Amino acid sequence: MAIELEVKLSVESHEAVRAALVRLAAEYVCCVVESNSILDRPDGSFRAQGKALRVRAFHVLDGLPKRAVLTYKGPVKASRFKAREEREVDVGNAHAVLDILEAAGFKVSMFFEKRGGTWRIDSCLVELGGLAIFGKFVEVEEPTEDAIITVQDKLGLGDLEHVE
Repeated sequence: MAIELEVKLSVESHEAVRAALVRLAAEYVCCVVESNSILDRPDGSFRAQGKALRVRAFHVLDGLPKRAVLTYKGPVKASRFKAREEREVDVGNAHAVLDILEAAGFKVSMFFEKRGGTWRIDSCLVELGGLAIFGKFVEVEEPTEDAIITVQDKLGLGDLEHVE
């Protein structure tokens, strides 16, 4: 069982973070538009238990190709950062997976698209993204809190509050 550990930070602009990533010789991975379908049982009981089921398809704008992904997320665990069980599997056809899950009784409860650029620095993934209704954000993901703190500081984001 893998535990996803991440921090999401709200920023006015990605420019300073992007410049810091370049200065630090971070590895650029890709820029994508993600299509995210969040599924739940018709009675909403999956989300009520703090669980999430997501099918994410990618339209790669530049960088390495990516396959669609089916993700299960367990309830959030007590941690300084957002920590929860995460299980993922690459899938060839996001629409076919959605059809199967809907046939099994799940329904799409939320759909959204977001554009984001992904970088790798040290052992962390850093995503620069945003949603029109929530603004711009930076996500740092890593299996240890210390690594997240180190990268957050390197990027000049050490003083920012974490958001959901």
